[in-house]
Amino acid sequence: MRRILATLLVLAALAAGACGGGASGGTPCPGSDRPCRSDEKCFQGRCIPYVVGKDPGKDPSPDLPVPDPEPGPEPGPDPVSEPQSEPGPEPVPEALPEPVPEPDPAAEPSPEPAPDLEPEPVPELIPDPSPDLPAPTDAEADTRDAPLLPDPSADEAGPSPDPGSTGCGNGQIDPGEECDGSQLGGKSCNSLGYFGGGTLACRAWCRFDTTLCGTNSHGIGYEAVPNLAVKSPWEDVAWHPSGQYALLVATDGTVARYDPAPDPAAAGTLATVGSLGCEGTRVAFTPAGVAYVTCMVSSGGGRLFRVPDGGETAVEVAAAASPTSRYVSVKFAPDGSFGLIHGRSKTSAYVNYLSRFDPSKEEVTSFQGYNASYAAMDLTFVGEAVLGAYGIGAVLIHNGPDPKLWLAMSGEFSDMDGGAGGNWGRTAWRPGGQYGFAANWSSGTVWFWTDQKWDYIFGLPGVGNATTDIAWRPDGKRAVVTGDSWNGTQYVLEHRPKSDLFDKDAPDFLQWPLGGWDVQPYAAKSNTRLEAAAWRPLAQCDEGLMVGGPNMLGYGIVVRFRDSDPHDCGP
Repeated sequence: MRRILATLLVLAALAAGACGGGASGGTPCPGSDRPCRSDEKCFQGRCIPYVVGKDPGKDPSPDLPVPDPEPGPEPGPDPVSEPQSEPGPEPVPEALPEPVPEPDPAAEPSPEPAPDLEPEPVPELIPDPSPDLPAPTDAEADTRDAPLLPDPSADEAGPSPDPGSTGCGNGQIDPGEECDGSQLGGKSCNSLGYFGGGTLACRAWCRFDTTLCGTNSHGIGYEAVPNLAVKSPWEDVAWHPSGQYALLVATDGTVARYDPAPDPAAAGTLATVGSLGCEGTRVAFTPAGVAYVTCMVSSGGGRLFRVPDGGETAVEVAAAASPTSRYVSVKFAPDGSFGLIHGRSKTSAYVNYLSRFDPSKEEVTSFQGYNASYAAMDLTFVGEAVLGAYGIGAVLIHNGPDPKLWLAMSGEFSDMDGGAGGNWGRTAWRPGGQYGFAANWSSGTVWFWTDQKWDYIFGLPGVGNATTDIAWRPDGKRAVVTGDSWNGTQYVLEHRPKSDLFDKDAPDFLQWPLGGWDVQPYAAKSNTRLEAAAWRPLAQCDEGLMVGGPNMLGYGIVVRFRDSDPHDCGP
């Protein structure tokens, strides 16, 4: 709270300075009614605040490198952006050089967090600096109105308990239902054959949820999904809210669709949707079923693509392209009212960006720059269970222990106690919960947020030298953690929470290794591992996808994981 108050005082000071700047001094800015102060840069007739960077941190992720700083134009009173050629159908203007001090090449980067500094000025909300990009064509706009699949809300969707059952959710067990709400029909874990005891629950579609029954029950099994089309590692995977299909994005920009097989014991099929023409990074769905995919442009900047409900094509959202922010992640608020696009600078390893995106208008409504000791990696939304009256916000993860908290109501950034050590990667908050996890790809640990600080878990059961991703079942009752591969085994952990708060001394992790990783049908290389995972929503049999690669022939690897418990899924 002290950091938040300090930041608010800084913002107030900035506002006072803006009002009292006067017409004397500063750098002339053609088109602006005043000269720009020393902490501002003239951009398209406006004086825009910029951020003064900290000392550079550890070099960003090796598979998503930040290029060497590019020389900028000679300083002058009227800097004008020059056009640059970007891959793809839309020209993207070259961004102004970022006014960030160059790192000292003689200084040795350190993975330790930067020393406690005075609060830095947080830039005000400003439009994304690409307002002159062309609007979507009529053909692109038409795809926004594609019919949506049925509403996948938990109260109405999900596998039907029985064709003759029409009362699921009414609090009483009707014909064809196993349970309804808290009504379990006198059944227990023991009566269903789980003699280790536990807690029996009921799913939204009136079937028993035996996840917390027994000891080491509900093991996870695996099937390889054939892929003979995409010769590139997969970077991310996400499911449509209805669970009817999933979308995958590869490093080479290929987007593919996965359709589950009718047989719950069999893997589904892949089909390519399109190619982005840039380096694919993340894919995320809105609650309405429209997907958005981010990518980074090799020469700098980021692009956003829409995959309409149905997952049959990828169309660029030209108005959301940025010549400045190299997009690494996109996520949407639980109510779908807005999304956040997380990006990193193309010239600095410690200046990052956050764009607020309105999916109803397909436009960026705010664009903020901020400092961190490391490059942006991922983000996850948090809600009132953590922030209380502050409403909704996001935790921003970087390639080192310098996480930030962003508040939606104010657009304010604040530091989070991030501990120390290692390279942080992906993050996920427990849906509706009070804690979240962050993977550490260089130390094989999982970091967690509890008691107003980040801490890491000791003694995880076998993840090798890295953890790469954390994926929660949509109801927050199960999570998988993908780890490293070693001696022909791909390591996978599962976390099953037993309370609302995370207990470091009893972390509730199980190990479900995937053997034969280096032979057919996976044929993974010695350094190949799974990079991302996602659970299928509303599935009668708990299942999902894990993606990574490449294999020995260069193809991306797709693995279907599933619950092997006989009550839900069979052997």
